[in-house]
Amino acid sequence: MNTLMVVTNPFTHDPRVYNEAKSLSKKGYTVTVLAWDRKKESPKNEVIEGIKVNRIYNSLIMNLIPYDLFRLYFWWKMAYREALELNKNGNFDVIHCHDLDTLPIGIKLKKKLNLPLIYDAHEIWGYMLEKDLPRLFRDYYIKKEKRLINNSDSIITVNKPLKNYFKSITNVKINIIMNCKFLVNKKYISPENDRFTLLYIGY
Repeated sequence: MNTLMVVTNPFTHDPRVYNEAKSLSKKGYTVTVLAWDRKKESPKNEVIEGIKVNRIYNSLIMNLIPYDLFRLYFWWKMAYREALELNKNGNFDVIHCHDLDTLPIGIKLKKKLNLPLIYDAHEIWGYMLEKDLPRLFRDYYIKKEKRLINNSDSIITVNKPLKNYFKSITNVKINIIMNCKFLVNKKYISPENDRFTLLYIGY
């Protein structure tokens, strides 16, 4: 099974996408990640623990645009063309899109290549934008997601509240895959000194 994953980061710091890709790779899947490296800081092509990574850099026009949100249209076009080229080297069997900012690419590829589409919703994208942008952007992308999500053949999300939200806007089957770390020990072990360490794992 040949899987194409699409993500809008350079695939250098996204443990959820990495864990999913690595799990598929361990099961014998061929996984290609199509990533967006806005700052051109990582190699264009590399293999990370069996996962093929192809990165797209910003064009000159994209660098002149002040915000990533307004660069999305150009990213969609570039990623779509790159995915079609990658498909020539080894036909994909499934498209796996991470978050709403990759879903338009997946829908276009699904229609062009007649492939199943998995939508991996890490969050409710419109509400995420609400923290930094005016409400009209939130409303626009919430409506956009409601319109596009039914093109998916399967949906993955991170927890029960998000599953309930997506169930309210689509009839597509939804599965939960959490991004939890593996338990090292179920029992608390006190340290051997008086120092207290506070650990934050996140982004």
